[in-house]
Amino acid sequence: MAPLGPPCLNLEIAMPTRERFQQQMQFDMATKQALRERGDDEAKPHVIEHHFVAENQAALAAVAKIGRMLGFDAGKITQGKHESGASYWYFDLLSEAPTFLNSLARESLLMVALAEAHGAEYDGWGTLIVK
Repeated sequence: MAPLGPPCLNLEIAMPTRERFQQQMQFDMATKQALRERGDDEAKPHVIEHHFVAENQAALAAVAKIGRMLGFDAGKITQGKHESGASYWYFDLLSEAPTFLNSLARESLLMVALAEAHGAEYDGWGTLIVK
């Protein structure tokens, strides 16, 4: 059976589990609380970095391609090494937006799904405090 949708989208993939989405929501709320406690002005635009990691470059290239199609900027895919000597790859998708929790949660849950769809791991998001 041929995959559904455009050739760049594999729609025959497993979605992240409910537990994974709940874990991400807890991370989002904790990070948002930390920003708030440090005086962050959520209404001002922030550069938000969504971090991805994978065992191979191709997985991240696929995430970057879809991310660009969705309007995100993609950082450079870079190779790193674990202390054990094993290689891994990492990069960021970037957006610029206020840091209202509802918007951040929509973005981060999208990132979880993108990572899962392409065999990568979403390692959360970060931003600088804007006052």
